[in-house]
Amino acid sequence: EDTRERDQQLIQQLQRMRGDVSAVSERIQSIENEMEEHAMAAEALEGLDEARPCHRAVGGVLTEQTVGEVRPSLLKELEMLGKARDQLSEKLQGAERDMLAFQEKNKIRVLPQRE
Repeated sequence: EDTRERDQQLIQQLQRMRGDVSAVSERIQSIENEMEEHAMAAEALEGLDEARPCHRAVGGVLTEQTVGEVRPSLLKELEMLGKARDQLSEKLQGAERDMLAFQEKNKIRVLPQRE
C-alpha cells in the first residue's frame, strides 16, 4: 500500500512539473506573438513623417500620438519583450532538465500516447 501511495505522489509531482513546463511554454508563445505584432507595427511606421498623427491602444484606450512618439516606444517594448522571452526560455530549459532528472531519479518512464 505504501508503494502505491508513493507512486501516486510521484505521478502527481510529475504532472505538476509538466503543467509548469506547459505554462511557461505557453507564456513564451504569447510573448512571441506580441513581439510579432510590435515588429509589424514598428515596420509599418518606418520612414513615415515623425510629426504624423498616429493612434495607439494603451491599456485598452485609443490614444493619439505622433509617429515620432510611438515608434521608439514600440521598439523599446519589443526589446523588453525579447528579454522577457529569453528569461522564460532559460526557465523553461531548467524546468525541463529538472523534470527529466526527476524522472530518471525515480525511474519513471513516460509511455508514448496512443492515437
